[in-house]
Amino acid sequence: MAAVIYHSLKYGHLIGMAILIGSFALEVSPLKQNLKKQLYRASFLSLFTGIAMVGLKETILSDSSQDIAHLKIAIKLIATVMIIWLCLKDEKPTKSMIKMVGLFSLGITAIALFWT
Repeated sequence: MAAVIYHSLKYGHLIGMAILIGSFALEVSPLKQNLKKQLYRASFLSLFTGIAMVGLKETILSDSSQDIAHLKIAIKLIATVMIIWLCLKDEKPTKSMIKMVGLFSLGITAIALFWT
């Protein structure tokens, strides 16, 4: 039970930090007027760093006592691809698109933290 409480607090901390950093990046960015481009770039950054982490974990950092949750990685990959698709499908970002991107991002973060 203590682990669930700890991970819940950690989840809230990560979401808070993401909002702070995201707000700062959007405010100082020359792309301030183009939220869609910012979301698109951030989703690709997330995709590429995630793939790199899995690659490192399976090769250099591999530990025979610890297995990689491939189902977890697949679900997060699908959700990230859905975010990229949402960013590409409309000319201008709509409120519903931004809400969906936010929900997918919260879900990805929850899966990354709680699925152990």
